[in-house]
Amino acid sequence: MRLLHPLRGFTADLPRPFWVLWAGTLVNRLGTFVLPFLTLFLTSRRGLPPATATLVVGLYGAGAFAATFAGGYLADRLGRRRTILLSLLAGAGALLLLLPVERLVLLGAAVVAVGFTGELYRPAVAAAVADMVPPVGRPRAYSLLHWAANLGMAAGPVLGGLIAARSYLALFVADAATMAAFAGLVAWRVPETRPAEVDAEAAGRRGAGGLAAAVRDPRLLALTLLSLPVGMLFWQAFTVLPLSMAGEGLGETAFGFALSLNGALIALFSLPVAAAIGRLPRIPLMAAAGALVALGMGLHGPAASLPAYAAAVAVWTLGEMAWIPVAPSLVADLAPPRLRGSYQGFYSAAWGLAAFAGPTLGGTVFQRWGDTALWSGAAALGLAAAAALLALRRLFRPQPEPPV
Repeated sequence: MRLLHPLRGFTADLPRPFWVLWAGTLVNRLGTFVLPFLTLFLTSRRGLPPATATLVVGLYGAGAFAATFAGGYLADRLGRRRTILLSLLAGAGALLLLLPVERLVLLGAAVVAVGFTGELYRPAVAAAVADMVPPVGRPRAYSLLHWAANLGMAAGPVLGGLIAARSYLALFVADAATMAAFAGLVAWRVPETRPAEVDAEAAGRRGAGGLAAAVRDPRLLALTLLSLPVGMLFWQAFTVLPLSMAGEGLGETAFGFALSLNGALIALFSLPVAAAIGRLPRIPLMAAAGALVALGMGLHGPAASLPAYAAAVAVWTLGEMAWIPVAPSLVADLAPPRLRGSYQGFYSAAWGLAAFAGPTLGGTVFQRWGDTALWSGAAALGLAAAAALLALRRLFRPQPEPPV
């Protein structure tokens, strides 16, 4: 009961549309089946070598990278609700179009399309939360969204592994269906949240300048650049980790269990952790979180059994619990209200670029030099990013609003 004591009031005063977004996030992440198993699908069903397969999966990140800018711009211009609906419905269609593709060039193009459409909604959701939740409540709101995502991930990969072992067709269809379900919830219960004073004409003008304003904000620029290597580390878990485990004789079911452990730990402990760290300085906290992610990834190198891989997952999951919810709340605090979508989109670009660079670099290192080089290099990269963030902590003192 003492563990739950800090959670009293944690969910208080959050508006109903937020909870609809929370439920939609849960449904969508429960059905995130294709991406964790895409590397295995390309190697086992399309006959691609590991480096080529991870390169193709990395093209998801290329689409996601473009989507973060486009999603932020559309969120400020068209509105949060329309952008979310466009992304989810187009993403469901793109998934179904990917399944029958066999030629390498078309596979790459299809994966780019899946990444672009499937990630377009994220800046809009982050901006909508900033619109409807005051600054003091944003860290817990983003923590709750992250919790919902990982409640889904606690069961999704295990279910996905069971489905993939029998039918990749069912895997793709189920993933698309959950995206459509999220869209249905948004259409039913989420109104437009963009500030009323930003009319359509102003939104179009300011949306175009939002990226320039974001680039001129040194705090946002530093946070985005230093989030890139951390994001690259996370993507190793979705692309190279299954290949590493397969080299030890551990297949789809074992990999699904490892990813589900990540989701289960976050489902159990992320809210108590968020409540406990809520008053800690954000930049030192994020630096410590990055160091934990680096350490956990490094522990995958000597792992040779499912328990050893699970222990490594547990370590970097602890870092994830601190990093993922704190960063977007910091971005929301930095952003002028009229540019919330653009700021969130610019920050999210680091994760889109990481989704491309992480699998591409990781797959190449894994194929050429093996486990030890991959995981030790990942650990060094993450520790360097954490140290740099800590060294720049004075940069994040309050500054005047950047000009538009």
